[in-house]
Amino acid sequence: MCQDCQEVIEKLQIDQDNIDRRLICLSLLGYTPSEIAEITFSTSDAIRSRLAKKISPRLENLMEVDSLRGNWTRILNFLLARRNRYRLDLPPLPKTTFFLFMSMGGKFLLNRNEIDSLTRIGATESYLITPSNACDTLSNLVDSASFFRIRTPNRLTTQYLAHHLVNRFKKTQRLAIFYNQNSIYSSSFKESLCQHLQNSETIQILPCCQALDRDFLSDIKPYIEHIRKQEVNILVIVPNGGIEKTFYNAELISAANINDCLIVGSATFAYQNILDWLDVNISSGLLNRNNLSNFLFVVPWHWRSQSNGFNSNNSLAVDFCKLADRLWGKDRVNWRSATAYDSVLIVIKILERNAKQNCHTLFENMHQFYKDGSKSIQGITGTIQFDKNGDRINPPTEILTVQWSDRGHCEFIPIEN
Repeated sequence: MCQDCQEVIEKLQIDQDNIDRRLICLSLLGYTPSEIAEITFSTSDAIRSRLAKKISPRLENLMEVDSLRGNWTRILNFLLARRNRYRLDLPPLPKTTFFLFMSMGGKFLLNRNEIDSLTRIGATESYLITPSNACDTLSNLVDSASFFRIRTPNRLTTQYLAHHLVNRFKKTQRLAIFYNQNSIYSSSFKESLCQHLQNSETIQILPCCQALDRDFLSDIKPYIEHIRKQEVNILVIVPNGGIEKTFYNAELISAANINDCLIVGSATFAYQNILDWLDVNISSGLLNRNNLSNFLFVVPWHWRSQSNGFNSNNSLAVDFCKLADRLWGKDRVNWRSATAYDSVLIVIKILERNAKQNCHTLFENMHQFYKDGSKSIQGITGTIQFDKNGDRINPPTEILTVQWSDRGHCEFIPIEN
């Protein structure tokens, strides 16, 4: 057994048979079922089956929850919570510990789920610098000194979107929202958008569909029939930010099969796979390329942003786009790339002022510089300046549509302000 596993076993004092102890420890260390299968000379299906049928029920009973669904970050947070006496010892660091939520490998893959974020901040007195979390709940933390958010909160994103929709239409439009009621992000986006549109004279909000999850297609047929009869004009699709990008959510558009309807997607819907799906439907004759302007997406940043893109006056963004294109290709660079970069940048700027800082003084200096001092820096996504609660002042928002490119495929393009 690896040394890391043995250390976790000793700290957690797990009373399970040997194979289960190993699976729990490897899962807590961030290994996927496929990786565990390679280590244990098993199959990924066998590992998933054992985790689901034997291990998860016992952990759910211990934690007194209905379903964990493989959420090992939630399990880790449970072990870290003070009320559980820190069954997993914290690293030997000062009181404030830095957690950076980014899409990169590591022993512990920190979940971007909003509940996990709140639990981790409260349980471990840790700092959170998040490039991708947009949940409005995080704007009201009890101790906001420990929080810095790069991405635009939902309440501001939806305000921008609502303003665009109201100005776009002069006649009454009926709007339907598909969201995931089990996702704080998705529910937050839906609630905020409804609030901003509730007094609109031209946008009528139909009853919303809350079943947008992995198994939603079989549950929404009655709802689709209902909104068809109501002659819906706008479909807003807000997938859970924690669900990996697949073609699955795009199938909702096919299932709806509503002609001349404006399709509006949140940032969690604006992925390359949606463009691939559109390419396939255009090639097969199911979609007319002249209707691509009927797709809108609202995101924090885009490669072609007039303010912060490759051809803007933001020299840092221009250099970033050039380098990113060389490294990965521009089609692989999205808003998450830019916000992740800016999350690191706000730390680097403090280190540049004094490289000889420990963890505790680093974050004290971050708080003093960005919050107490109201100082700002230039980032990829524009000017970065923080309010006292950790949200950015005047954060960026871009509305994208889709066009047919000269290279013969679909691509996102910002709508001019």
